[in-house]
Amino acid sequence: MTSKYLLLAMLASAVPVSAGSYLVTINTTSVSSVAGSLFFAYGPGAPPFDLATATITNFTGGTLGAVLVTGGVGTLPGSLALSNASPQNYQQAFTYGNSISFKLSLTGPALSTPSALAIGGTDLALYLLDGSDNPLLTDDPNGSIVDFSIAPKTGQVTYTTFPNAGGSTVAAVVPLPEPGSLLLLLSGAGVFLYRRKSIA
Repeated sequence: MTSKYLLLAMLASAVPVSAGSYLVTINTTSVSSVAGSLFFAYGPGAPPFDLATATITNFTGGTLGAVLVTGGVGTLPGSLALSNASPQNYQQAFTYGNSISFKLSLTGPALSTPSALAIGGTDLALYLLDGSDNPLLTDDPNGSIVDFSIAPKTGQVTYTTFPNAGGSTVAAVVPLPEPGSLLLLLSGAGVFLYRRKSIA
């Protein structure tokens, strides 16, 4: 029994507290069949700032249409990479279904080796828009449904999901373990179980 709890403790402690990858899901059932667009805004604060890339992959949900504002490299539902070297916006026509899901990966010196001299951070905001570019499913005064911020000097990532019509948010963000951490976790678990079997 003690060995079981030791293994569980090891599994829990191996998950990074501040991951650079996130699973974002949004319940869009209430606006299903509405024709509008998705709008991503990504950019740095005041210079100097550290470089960072936001990559969106594994996009599912709704029906994507034409790209309306080109920014970054790639198009949804494939990989879309946005750089904070300069402000980048990306907008794509979209007919809403019951949900939206995608993986967001934040990488670069702003997270891995943040400079103590950096002043500006970096922000990513996602807007769900109707056919007239009015924001949907959010009470955020700026219109976004979810925001990610990379802090200067520390590289700490924070995120905010906004309520809808005074109620709960329809967006959820789940930090994902980094591949290296997951490999270390599995290796450690394997050694632990092997040693436990050998002792028995």
